[in-house]
Amino acid sequence: MKYRWIVIIIAILCIPPFEAHCQKAVILVRHTERLDQSADSVLSPLGIERARVLAERLKDAGIRAIYSSERRRSIQTAEPVAALLKINLIAMPSANAGEMITRIQRENANDIVLIVGHSNTIPDLIKRFGAAEQLNIADPEYDNLFILIPQAGRPALLLRLHF
Repeated sequence: MKYRWIVIIIAILCIPPFEAHCQKAVILVRHTERLDQSADSVLSPLGIERARVLAERLKDAGIRAIYSSERRRSIQTAEPVAALLKINLIAMPSANAGEMITRIQRENANDIVLIVGHSNTIPDLIKRFGAAEQLNIADPEYDNLFILIPQAGRPALLLRLHF
């Protein structure tokens, strides 16, 4: 309830009409805190709690599709949101950002979409969706939440928040 500001920001930024191939908004987050540095680490207890907080923050954001990398930590970050919203989570290989974007644009052209990725994939996805900003997510940063509003013929609008 007190975090409806995300919905309000999205609504305000979505007022101009967009071409059919643009999403209303793309919400991107890095997975939450991992248990260890292994290649496919699960979430730590802190990461599990932060994923729960993320779900609570996004429950009224109007998300209609959830995409994640294939890594367990990303899937575990997205699962509480998917469960709360009763949406099937779509896990795709993080190495194939182009395929993920093509699928999102084809299957979710008029939706608000959540993507959970990694510190090295989220900046690339943001750039591919049309934002002009160059981003860097430092290794200890697990609380970034990006709201991207694609715009036909000009750079996407990008908000960087924290949760």
